[in-house]
Amino acid sequence: MAEAKSRITTLSLEEARARHGKAGVVFVDLRDVRELEREGMIPDAFHCPRGMLEFWIDPDSPYHKEIFASGQEFLDSLPARSPDCLVLDLQMPGLSGLDVQRHLTAGGVRVPTIIITADDTPETRERCLSAGTAAYLCKPFDDCALLTMISRVVQGAAEP
Repeated sequence: MAEAKSRITTLSLEEARARHGKAGVVFVDLRDVRELEREGMIPDAFHCPRGMLEFWIDPDSPYHKEIFASGQEFLDSLPARSPDCLVLDLQMPGLSGLDVQRHLTAGGVRVPTIIITADDTPETRERCLSAGTAAYLCKPFDDCALLTMISRVVQGAAEP
């Protein structure tokens, strides 16, 4: 729990108010529906019931929500984040994983990135690696392969 808390940026009420309503900023209200009924919802916030976030962010879940899948949404929210690693699908809606990688590189953002794809061609691999991707993983893969790759890129020892 301490490790998870160390990776979360906690905003003060003033910082949250300053960000509220800005382009690319999405507030996600995780409170229970009974709390929302009692206290009201944050204006313009996206409501996600407790316990559903892990399903809504997973693109393979039948409960997936598009708001959590956009490369542009991620880029817009990046100033409020400091990820240790990114796992991007080459074929995402809107901006592709490769587009997101190129934006990060052009902006001077250095985050180890793993591109996952079913399009395993030498050309695709080369495009991804030359854009600054730390690793490239072909679908299908098992969870252990992904977790191993994440560990490697976070430690700076990726083998694409």
